[in-house]
Amino acid sequence: MIQFKTTTPGSDVVRVTNYVYSGNTVSLAQYKNSPGIAPELLKTGTITLQNGEIAQLQIVKEFDSYTDNYTYDTKNSIFKNVVGYDKLLLTHIIGKQGSFTFVDTIIGGVSHNFVNGGEFEYTYNSDNYPTMATQSWFGTVLHSYEFVYY
Repeated sequence: MIQFKTTTPGSDVVRVTNYVYSGNTVSLAQYKNSPGIAPELLKTGTITLQNGEIAQLQIVKEFDSYTDNYTYDTKNSIFKNVVGYDKLLLTHIIGKQGSFTFVDTIIGGVSHNFVNGGEFEYTYNSDNYPTMATQSWFGTVLHSYEFVYY
């Protein structure tokens, strides 16, 4: 994938993210495109891939920058064996091989464990595929997800 576009219903604004690949490193630049206005650069960044998964995301914006370090479990992802999912890997949190469990965000050199304080917990079936996931923030469940396989 070299470009990903995001639209919002009822809006003419389109966010366009362009990707450039170099080995296990992917550079990105995201723009806001509004009709009649020159594209506005929103952010740039670097994605580091390891074993086919996002290992690190470094983002630079006008007023802030951050680095996310990703950790996955060793179970199966809901996207395992989904043909073509690797092309969308850069747009999702859930990995193609393991389930996303932790991100350590570093802002200004200080570690902020946004997801482990905000944590993902999974329930797996007998084949090690996730059937449920909950996202919590310091013990309060924010979101619950159910995965059904046919």
